[in-house]
Amino acid sequence: MTMGLSINGFLYYGAWAPSHSSTPVFVCFDVRHERLSFITTEVLVLERYTILIEYKGKLAVIVPHHLGRGSYFDRFDLWILEDVEKHDWSRQTFELPMSLPFSLGMGKSMTSQGTNKAGEIVFSPTTLPYRAQPFYVFYYNPDTKDMRRVRIHG
Repeated sequence: MTMGLSINGFLYYGAWAPSHSSTPVFVCFDVRHERLSFITTEVLVLERYTILIEYKGKLAVIVPHHLGRGSYFDRFDLWILEDVEKHDWSRQTFELPMSLPFSLGMGKSMTSQGTNKAGEIVFSPTTLPYRAQPFYVFYYNPDTKDMRRVRIHG
C-alpha cells in the first residue's frame, strides 16, 4: 500500500495483512536476519494519503490534513514508531505557516523523502513538468515551527 523505506537494515512498508483481519499493518523485514514481522497501527496506511519517512532514526508517517477538496494541506500528523517491539506510536500535529499542494492524481502535489541533517522535514514536488521550470522545495523545522522555501530555477 505504500512505498518501502529502509532504515538501519530494516525495510518497512504499509500493507493489508490477511492474518490481521482487515487492519492495515506495517511490514518490517529485517534484512540481516531475513525475518518478517508485522507492526499493528492506528495510522491510516493508504498510499495516497500517507508518506513514510525516517525521523530521528525511526520510522515515521506523515498524514496530511486536506483543505477543501484535498488540493492543499496546511497541517499534518507526524506518527513516530517509538518502540518496534511494543508497537508503540506517538503522534504530533503540526501547522504549516503556508498551505502546500496535495492531490490524489498526478497533478502538482508535494511529498516528503524525509529529513535533512538539521532535522527539517523536506517537502518537494512529486512530479516535475516536462520542460525545465522553476519549482520550490520546502523545509519545515518541527522544533521551531518555521518553514523556509528554496526556489529551484529548473
